[in-house]
Amino acid sequence: MEPTRDIECTVVDLVDTILNKGVVIHADVIITVAGVPLIGVNLRAALAGMETMLEYGMMEAWDESVRKYYAKEIAEKRGPPLIEGEEVIFYAFGSHYYSKGIYSTWRPGHLYLTDRRLFLFRKEHAEMLFETPLEKIRGLMIKEDNYFTGTRERLYVLLETGETAILNTENLAELMSAIEKKMKAMGIALEGEIALPGEEAFQFLAKDEKIVQGEKVWYQDPASGIMGATWKPGWMYVTDKRVCWCYDFNKQLLFETPIDSIVSMATKSEKVAERNIDNLTNNVIPLDTRNIGGVLKKKTKILTLSYTASQGENTASFSGKEEKLEGLKKAIEKTQKTIAVC
Repeated sequence: MEPTRDIECTVVDLVDTILNKGVVIHADVIITVAGVPLIGVNLRAALAGMETMLEYGMMEAWDESVRKYYAKEIAEKRGPPLIEGEEVIFYAFGSHYYSKGIYSTWRPGHLYLTDRRLFLFRKEHAEMLFETPLEKIRGLMIKEDNYFTGTRERLYVLLETGETAILNTENLAELMSAIEKKMKAMGIALEGEIALPGEEAFQFLAKDEKIVQGEKVWYQDPASGIMGATWKPGWMYVTDKRVCWCYDFNKQLLFETPIDSIVSMATKSEKVAERNIDNLTNNVIPLDTRNIGGVLKKKTKILTLSYTASQGENTASFSGKEEKLEGLKKAIEKTQKTIAVC
C-alpha cells in the first residue's frame, strides 16, 4: 500500500477511517545528539474501533468477559432482534408518534414488517420503540394531517386494545399494502376505516349530549412545568352542554368548559410564523402584537374565550381559518341563548 497525502482530509475523516477501517503505523525513529545516534525507536501499532478489532480477531489478551459483552452489544446494533425463523418483508427508516402525559414526540428508528410482527427498532442502544403482533392489528388507514407547512400523510394502525398507533415513513402505501397482503394470507380480516377525532370517534360525549358544530383548529396548550405554551392541531367542538377541544394524535380532551361558564369571546388577527406551529412556544407579548416567531409571517385569526373556573377567570386561545372561528363563535352564542331560554 502506497502512502498518500490528501490536503482536504479533516480530523473527522481521520477518526472515521480509524473507527471503520483501522490504521496501521510502521515507523523507525532515531534520536541523535550532535550528529551521534543515541536512541532508536521501532514502532508497530494498529489503531481501530472495537468493532473492527473484534472482527479481525485482535485484542485476544483482553479480558474474555469484557470482549463477549462488547461483541454482544455490537451484534445488537447491526440488526433487530428477530425471532428464530422470522422473515423481514418490509424495511425502511421511519418514526412512531409517542405520547404520555404532557410529553409527546416523534421517535425515529427503523421500521420492520415481518411475517409475524410490525415494529420500530432503534439500533443505537438497541431499543424497541413500537411493536405489535400482526394478529393484534384491527384496522389500517392513511390519513393526511394538517401542519402550517402543509399536509403530511401518516399511517394509523388500530390495535386490539382500542389504541391507535401513528407511524411515518416515505413508503406508507407500500407498507400498508404489505401489511394487508400478509394479514389476508394469515386469514385475518381488517376492519374498515379507523374512526378518528373529527370523524366518528366521539367517545368523549356524555349521554344525550349532541354536537352543534365541530371544526379543525389549533389550540394553545398552556404552559406546564418546564414546558412552555404550545400550539397543537385538533378539533374544537361546540355541544349543547360545553365547548371542548380534542387533540388529533391521542384523542385526548385537552380543553373543556361548560357553555354557561363562557363570559366573553374575541377574535383578533396576529402574526404567525409559516412553520410547524406544533413546535413553537408563545412569547408573553400583548395579544394584538404577539409574534409567535419565525421568518415568514402571515396574518391569522385568534379566537380567545374568557370563562370562569374554580380558580377564577381563565382564557383559552384557538387559531385557524376565519370562517371556521366565526362559525364556532356563532354556535357558542346560539347555544348560550338556547340555554338561557330554557
